[in-house]
Amino acid sequence: MKIRFFLALLAIGLALPFHGMASEIGAFFTQVNTYGYVEGPEQGKRFLVRARQAVTVLDVTTDFQNRRWLKISFPKISTRLSGEGWTPLAPHEILNNATQMVEVYEKHMEERDNTLAFVQVRASDLKLLNITHPSTKYPNIVWQKVSYAAKAPVNLWVRDGAGIYRSGKTVAYLSRVYADMVSRNIQKDKQTRLLSGVVRVGDSQAEVEWALGKPLRVREESTGSAKKIIWQYAATTVRFDNLLVEKIN
Repeated sequence: MKIRFFLALLAIGLALPFHGMASEIGAFFTQVNTYGYVEGPEQGKRFLVRARQAVTVLDVTTDFQNRRWLKISFPKISTRLSGEGWTPLAPHEILNNATQMVEVYEKHMEERDNTLAFVQVRASDLKLLNITHPSTKYPNIVWQKVSYAAKAPVNLWVRDGAGIYRSGKTVAYLSRVYADMVSRNIQKDKQTRLLSGVVRVGDSQAEVEWALGKPLRVREESTGSAKKIIWQYAATTVRFDNLLVEKIN
């Protein structure tokens, strides 16, 4: 059984608010020094987040002034997680893959409540407590009670105006693109444009790849002696002539 698929369906069926450590939804590249807040937009303790670094984005919200804020994972500051909870993974699934991230729930998933808190820790940070609870609704699931003790990055809320947010992109992608452009002395205004995912006529293939990533499909079209290259993305098609962008659809 695919555990994550089961959990998603069950969460929808119970119609419970979902609280806990969010999943990665994109990446943010800071362009200026800014402050990140622990409890919410401009709420709680604040930490300095320096310019020119990429961080993982976990959530997006707006404040009362309709300004957008990003919830980021900030690995330079860590917090200690410890406690007990329940996981639907079998013992061998935990023990045989120490590096996987495991969601540990405060309660059995089928219990009805107005909250459903969880934390996400590495399997290597879990300890099986030899207490099980067979699911009353799903016979293939046996909940395992575990304890955990781990360090986790602090999550901070930062203004998206302090940098560039790319939905669906990773920290590794933005970091690599920025490093490549700096090493090639790309002008700062073009760095900002390409990091933002904006392609223009006249851009090179390298610049398109910095902006959009690798294409899903590459094909060629020949008209007489002329040869054009087409890069296809999920929502964009880029046509090259003489290795420079001729048209963007």
